[in-house]
Amino acid sequence: MAPSLSFPSVDRYLAQLPEGISSYPAMLTKAAIIRTLLRDAPQPLTAGLGLPPRVEALVLAPPSRNDWVSEVEGWAVVLSIYDLNFASKGGLAAFKAWSHEVNARLFRSVVYRVLFSVVSPERLFVGATQRWSAFHRGTVIKDVETSKGRASFRLTTPPFVMPEIGRVGLIKAFQAAIELAGAQGVELNAEAESPTTARFDARWR
Repeated sequence: MAPSLSFPSVDRYLAQLPEGISSYPAMLTKAAIIRTLLRDAPQPLTAGLGLPPRVEALVLAPPSRNDWVSEVEGWAVVLSIYDLNFASKGGLAAFKAWSHEVNARLFRSVVYRVLFSVVSPERLFVGATQRWSAFHRGTVIKDVETSKGRASFRLTTPPFVMPEIGRVGLIKAFQAAIELAGAQGVELNAEAESPTTARFDARWR
């Protein structure tokens, strides 16, 4: 059996939610995302590492890619991967690079490529809410504004659902999507405006 490890990012995240890992059961994410993250983690999550029981159960038996899973459980998986692979081995810089690579691969897959292969990066944001809903339920993209070479939007969630490390991962996911739409030199930043809202600003050429 693998030695029991600590997962401090997971513990801090779950501690701030009203019912821990059982919080917000109606907030869902596509299992395809979780399966991709688990498959591409540099050091895989396995049994016996000391993961929370529901996270370990998801790791050992992830649903099929078209099913939906708890978004809180999904973020717990992301944070588990971070703690195991990046917290002491490159930190956020290494996690950003990995997140970009993983999401670019997912978006280029046969199933999802059609969502992002649009005429221009600006057009990508015209249907941003619908594209987001292909992967997420219970969280919303709103206040979308676009102009030539730039866009901004807000992502709303229940309180404290999106951890800071998760927001960093989303930045790289959005970057990968914008690049797939043909953009170059993408710069994307995000700021938490409140426990329920983060604002994302993107520029490209």
